[in-house]
Order: sequence, then structure tokens, then C-alpha cells
Amino acid sequence: NQDNGDIYIVWAEEHRKPDRYDGEIYFLKSTNQGETWLGPVQIIDSDLPELVGKDQWHPWITSDACSDMIAVVFLDSRNSADNTSVDTYVAVSDNGGTTWSNFRVSNTTTWGDPPSGFAGEHIGIAAADGKAFPVWSDERSGPPDKYYPYISPFWLWGIYGSSVAASYVSNPGNTIDVTASWTTNLAASEGDQLILTSPPPPQGTG
Repeated sequence: NQDNGDIYIVWAEEHRKPDRYDGEIYFLKSTNQGETWLGPVQIIDSDLPELVGKDQWHPWITSDACSDMIAVVFLDSRNSADNTSVDTYVAVSDNGGTTWSNFRVSNTTTWGDPPSGFAGEHIGIAAADGKAFPVWSDERSGPPDKYYPYISPFWLWGIYGSSVAASYVSNPGNTIDVTASWTTNLAASEGDQLILTSPPPPQGTG
């Protein structure tokens, strides 16, 4: 994390519970330049019924100084009946990796076990100014073993434009009372600011 100097590591390994052989993703961090480490934390709850026996692998991690959030992109077989097809998912944390939420970013389930044995190695994620850019490769557009890159940007923090509503009342003495409401994907916290701007006057007016 270039903003606060924390070190973040993610990796995939076999589930740590006995008799579980599915791949899981773990997160580890250091807040003192690697002298001590916190974790590991499993980034998704693999004990949910739809995740038991399903694999998550090929993680890639990034952090965003604007929103102070961490994001991990990875491949996931949770939607595959026989554990051979794959989707791309992202997990995000807004509390330094203590807890995570995850969601699907690919819009097509593709073959995850091609004859070559190589699927999904070309994967990554970057983030800046509150927006994340996961990128991965899959074979939806070609024959088996013919992979192409895809990207699905999303906001780590932002205001949903359709939710914004505002009204105002003009008062004596050239003052205005403005009321505004909006919905964001993160709760407000101390230090958040609202910036109001006035639209330019119509052309030809003073």
C-alpha cells in the first residue's frame, strides 16, 4: 500500500480444514514493514453451501489510496456443477482486510480446465481514484485454448448518479437553503466532504 506503507499478500492453497481439498484464497498483512504479520484471513466464506468443494485460485491484489480499500481479483468455480468451468470474481475490503465482500465481474462462465492445463494465468487488478480495473483472460470468443483479455471496471467508492436528489429555497437577504440526498456504496465517515457547485448561467445571460 503506497499510501500507508502496509504490506499485503494473497495466495491460493488447499483448504485448511480436514477432508477439504478445494482451493481457497488467503490474505496476510503487515503494518510494520514486515516485522510482524496479521492473519491469515480467508477472503470468502467457503463454508457456504454453494462454495463447499469449489475452487478459488489465481488471486491478484491492489489497494486504492482514495477510498482506502483493498481489492482482490480471482478465478472461481462456484457456478460450475462439475468444478471445471470458471468465472472471475472480486473481493473488496474497506477495513484493512479484516472482512471482505465478493461479487462476480465476468458475465460469462467459461471452460476452466482446457487440454493444455493452463487457464487464467493472465489476470490482474489495479486501482486509483476510487475505481478498480480487474482484467483477466478467458476463451468465450475463440476455440479451446484460445484466450482473450477482458476488463470490467467498477467503483470502489462513489455516488450512484440516479440516486441524487436536490432542492433549494431562496430566502430574504440573498441566502439559499439547499437540501440534497444521495446513495453511496460506503457509509459516510468523519472527514467526508460534500462539494456543491453552481451550474453556469444560460448562454446570453449575465
